[in-house]
Amino acid sequence: MTSSVKGEGVTTVAAQLAQVAAVEQDQPVLFVDANTNRLTATAGLSNIMLENGPLIDVDLEAVIDTTNIPNLSVLPSGSAETSSTYSADRFAELLAEYRVTHPWIFVDLPPAGQLSDCLTFATSLDGILLIVEAERVRNQVVRRTKEQLLQSGGTLLGVVFNKRKNHVPDWLYRRL
Repeated sequence: MTSSVKGEGVTTVAAQLAQVAAVEQDQPVLFVDANTNRLTATAGLSNIMLENGPLIDVDLEAVIDTTNIPNLSVLPSGSAETSSTYSADRFAELLAEYRVTHPWIFVDLPPAGQLSDCLTFATSLDGILLIVEAERVRNQVVRRTKEQLLQSGGTLLGVVFNKRKNHVPDWLYRRL
């Protein structure tokens, strides 16, 4: 999941979908925080992506955090800073390794409109949901983001219209 600009609610939507999938599907779900703009104090995705050598030599389970929700695990963004983009091939290889133990993987991507690692990661994903905050982002910006995702080889599954405001009073809306 991604958005055009920062703050449209991607993390919230992705985390809630991962929670629902963990409960409803009764299978292991992995939530990957791939928002490279938001580093953590613990090792995670950025540390794995920057490490040299084959993934087979990396303990991939050691960087996963468990949650109090059954079947839900989290791969944090990590603590390693980088000034360059990540390798799409390494990300695809990483996802393939995690898919062995986690049939469901939800990825919280950085905003695609800022030409970040989102476009690098897009080709490795089965599909992308574009989160759009109501009344915030112009439709031209959303269209440009959609085109960037498609041109990078991503598969757009749909759009989530988030934070919609209801300008009609509730009592009137119920009568309509």
